[in-house]
Amino acid sequence: MGRTVVELFYDVISPYSWLGFEVLCRYQHIWNIELRFRPAFLGGIMQQTGRPSGRLVLEGNTFFTSRALVGKLMCYYNTIENLNCFLKGNKPPAMLPKRAEYLLKDIKRMAKYYQVPVNISGDDFQRIFRTSSLAAMRFITATDMTQPQYLEPLSREFWIRFWSQHEDISQPENILTVAKQAGLSSELSQKVLEMISSPKVKDRLKETTDEALKYGAFGMPAVVAHHNGEPHLFFGSDRLELLGSVIDLTKRSSPTSHVWKSCETGMDNMKHKQHDYFYFIHSKKIIGHWFQTVTMPQVFRILA
Repeated sequence: MGRTVVELFYDVISPYSWLGFEVLCRYQHIWNIELRFRPAFLGGIMQQTGRPSGRLVLEGNTFFTSRALVGKLMCYYNTIENLNCFLKGNKPPAMLPKRAEYLLKDIKRMAKYYQVPVNISGDDFQRIFRTSSLAAMRFITATDMTQPQYLEPLSREFWIRFWSQHEDISQPENILTVAKQAGLSSELSQKVLEMISSPKVKDRLKETTDEALKYGAFGMPAVVAHHNGEPHLFFGSDRLELLGSVIDLTKRSSPTSHVWKSCETGMDNMKHKQHDYFYFIHSKKIIGHWFQTVTMPQVFRILA
């Protein structure tokens, strides 16, 4: 049976993207999927999904040219608040106080469950709103275009810097620091940094973001599984059981042979002690459990 292609559209400003990223990295050999990382821009997703397909963007931030048109839209959207939502695009869920309160608890629970060091507090939501990830995602995109072997460790280092260390990821000097942590040489890092202002890199990031939108993404992470000739979209990092059911895991051969390779490769590639436990916990909990066929709920109890 051929491997199912699973695309992960992500932005390093998103903590849920980090959770989904690490879980899929751990499971890719066990599930025997072809995992493709697709760095995209969450800001572009949020902006585009809050507007109807026939949006009235004429140029820049100019939306309307007549009072009559504004009046008609007010009748449709009922309040100026709803109209403003239409103008500005999709709203981050944390902008709703009660939802922000829940998200804070939810991310902490998931981080503990999956053993990913997301250190989050209530102030972090405002930090997200104040931080642009555009330069970071262009840097990641440029790296993917020129040195794709660094894509996984580089993405991880951006998440660690922003979500574990609470440091900036938007300024050039900080981006270079992240690149160094990921193993890029100073010369290569500088070359990639110079690329982020090029039309080629900008277009590539925009094309990837547009592709996520085409699949129906409205936030991140967006996971797209290509199965039986059809794309299946899963939003967030808590739909992996459904992803497993779509790619027919129970019909696949025992992944025991992939377990040792996954664990050994992961440990060999880790260069910083702060990362080691991702793979230690992964290997500790799965070795010895994959010598029999298990159902999907059992898979998640074993590997969580």
